[in-house]
Amino acid sequence: MSFENRSWQDLMSYVDSHRETWGSTSAEELMNTAQTLRENRSASRALTDTGLAASVREGVAKDLFGSKIGAGALAVLTHATSLRWANTSEFVAALANSAIRAALAGAEEAGQLDQVEDQIFRFSRIVAANGDLELALSNPAGSAASRGELLDLLLQGRVDPTALQVIKYAIDNRGSRSVNDALHELVKMAASRRGRLLAEVTSAISLSDAQKSRLTAVLEQIYGRAITLQNEIDPSVIGGIAVRVGDDLIDGTISESLEQARRSLTQGV
Repeated sequence: MSFENRSWQDLMSYVDSHRETWGSTSAEELMNTAQTLRENRSASRALTDTGLAASVREGVAKDLFGSKIGAGALAVLTHATSLRWANTSEFVAALANSAIRAALAGAEEAGQLDQVEDQIFRFSRIVAANGDLELALSNPAGSAASRGELLDLLLQGRVDPTALQVIKYAIDNRGSRSVNDALHELVKMAASRRGRLLAEVTSAISLSDAQKSRLTAVLEQIYGRAITLQNEIDPSVIGGIAVRVGDDLIDGTISESLEQARRSLTQGV
């Protein structure tokens, strides 16, 4: 394992081990700090310069941010600067990821993580089904402020504040990923906080609670892990279900069977 991967895991473990201290304020401060360092390369270089002792880098972090962020966010930042990173981009990306992780840890500590995960998933399905909305959220000409206003209009008061917070941040910091990919990664992060795998089930109509329970039990036997099941409704699949767990896809829908039959007929011509 390369040292940057070890550093990444070390930082995430640090955030997880202090989950009782996280709230929306600390997470927001970490998000803002990561954004500042992304825009200020000289500062991020100083905080990752392996030519300086770790204690010196930590001192620089305190000088730059000690009066601007709270103790919790500062502790994460100084811990991050004590680690070794391959480059400044890796450092900033890890700090941004730790901010989302801190927000989700705070939701978990408050007993709201299940709700937050479900709300993010449902919004991701709304975006996937609405091309105009996805375009508005991904338009490179749009500003973070305008995207934030749109998301506030759509979600404020309708979802948990943590869900809105991480949705905004993930979309603004998605890099080259699509909006849907960024939201999907959020759902996986929320599921993994509880040691669970995410199973995305697509069906023509909503599965009953009994069906969800039976399917969850079967998937847990297959994968040997606890499963979080999210059900997406898509009438175009006609019947049956499609299940995706990580890179695995089990497609038992009628539409897929018809497509396979069509391909067979085409190949036989």
